Amino acid sequence: MAVVFEGEAISLTEALVEARSKLSSDLDGHLLKIDRYCRGDHDKPYTPRHATDEYKELANRSITNWSMMPVKAVVQGLTVDGFRSSVAPGEELVDPIRTSQWDLWQKSRMDAHQIAVHRSALQFGHSFVVIDTAGGGEPVMRGLSPLRTVALFVDPAWDDNAE
Repeated sequence: MAVVFEGEAISLTEALVEARSKLSSDLDGHLLKIDRYCRGDHDKPYTPRHATDEYKELANRSITNWSMMPVKAVVQGLTVDGFRSSVAPGEELVDPIRTSQWDLWQKSRMDAHQIAVHRSALQFGHSFVVIDTAGGGEPVMRGLSPLRTVALFVDPAWDDNAE
């Protein structure tokens, strides 16, 4: 099986190696540090080499976790409570609560799970939601962690937000 990646056909194995490399790079680069800081595990502040024990103790006590405050403040205001489809001129507006997308949203219990998706987007700068048909059954919408997910684009020049 071949996969088209960045305009050229590569094997599925090569695509998986590329995905693993990209995710590893993102984790080592910044994602794990962001996750650590948001959990309250901060780097120690700078202390001079010849600092007294009292100075070092004050520096250690000065660590305060403010990282999640802006994220939590914004997430509180983010809630999806309906979908609206665009309507062509002359067509009748479809009830936004009765769309198939809204039905999928409700069946997947995204009302309860959307907070994690919003939090990931604000915390890490991106977030993922996938619609999965597990075993060919009913489609289910799930949020995925940016710490364990990578997106490879077929053509970065034409795909939205490709990196």
